[in-house]
Amino acid sequence: IYSFLVGEHLPESELTSHDSLGDLIKKYNEEVREHDLGQIDETLVYVRNALAHGRISANETNDTLRLIMFSRPKERRVTVLFNEKMTEAWFVDQYQRVGAATKLVENAILVICSSVKISRTNETP
Repeated sequence: IYSFLVGEHLPESELTSHDSLGDLIKKYNEEVREHDLGQIDETLVYVRNALAHGRISANETNDTLRLIMFSRPKERRVTVLFNEKMTEAWFVDQYQRVGAATKLVENAILVICSSVKISRTNETP
C-alpha cells in the first residue's frame, strides 16, 4: 500500500475503511477471538484521541510537557479524560504498545487472511 500515490483509487476494505480506530479495534478483537489470537488493547484509542484532540502544556517553561484531554462540556463543566507527562519513557512505552498491536495484526493476517492481496485498480496490463 505504501507505493500508491495520492489520488489513486483503492477498493474499500478493512484496511481502507473510514471507521474510527475504536471501531476497527473492536472489529479486529471480535474476529481474532474466534481464532484464539491476541487482542489489541483498546486503551490505545485514548492515547490516539488525546494526541488528536488534547492540549499540550506545562506549568513552567522548562517543565515536562503534559498531554491533557477533556470531555465535551456538560452543564458548563468538563471532565479530565487523559492527563500524562510526555516524558521520553512515556513515548517509548506508547511506541512499544503500538508496535505490539502491529505485531498482533501481522500475525492475524498470516493466520486468517494470508491469501488477501491488494492490487492497483487503475493499472493497465
